[in-house]
Amino acid sequence: MIGSREAAGAQRFDEPTSRHLGGRLINYVIQLLALPGLQDTQCGFKLFTAEAAEDLFSVQTLMGWSFDIELLFV
Repeated sequence: MIGSREAAGAQRFDEPTSRHLGGRLINYVIQLLALPGLQDTQCGFKLFTAEAAEDLFSVQTLMGWSFDIELLFV
């Protein structure tokens, strides 16, 4: 399960418009290249079962801001 800052009723606080638009652009590109249908891959909320976490993190190769894109892609 992943969270989305674009879900109905979601609210953003103290986020500059440029950051919001930049994030939307990045998420659009990610949808085109790797993860169609996921609105907000960079939202910090992700929930995995223990088994899924063990499987995913054992094959993870990327570090930094893009690690979660890899986990969702795998």
